Amino acid sequence: MKPRADDIVIEIDPGLAFGTGLHPTTAGCVRELQDRLRRGARVIDFGCGSGILGIVAAKLGAREVLAIDFDPAAVEVARANVAASGVTDRVTVRVGDSLAGVGTGWDMVLANINPPTIVREAPGALAALDPDGAYACAGIPLNREAEALEALREVGFAGILPRIDGEWVGFICVAPGEGGRP
Repeated sequence: MKPRADDIVIEIDPGLAFGTGLHPTTAGCVRELQDRLRRGARVIDFGCGSGILGIVAAKLGAREVLAIDFDPAAVEVARANVAASGVTDRVTVRVGDSLAGVGTGWDMVLANINPPTIVREAPGALAALDPDGAYACAGIPLNREAEALEALREVGFAGILPRIDGEWVGFICVAPGEGGRP
């Protein structure tokens, strides 16, 4: 398919890392970025894999993106993709296995990973977010929706909106604040 003049084209070499943009959970996170991201936003891509979501966020106008992955090989792939995409001025990639130490004031935290990690990191995501910021988490098989939703509700988000795509579910979890729009 030939891109339109206003399309943002991103070419990714996933190497051994996850994230080409073709998986439904990745595509769902991209849609959330397109729908929710404000120019100048600060975004965390936790479990960044190839770096695709952080790159998309930067290309859509995020002023700062922190991409984190526990796998050093994925971090190297993500760094190469960030450089090839021309967004090294806005995207920092680092090794890490939690949201501890990321600070506060983030507008969006993306986590397209596995359900146990999504649930484990939800309190850290909420602590990192500005009021009305969003924790967009995906990678949850539909048969684990109830388990993940219950755990996310216990964290204290103001609103949780499910997003179902085939066999997968993701959630948009909004931090308490002025608007509280899921």
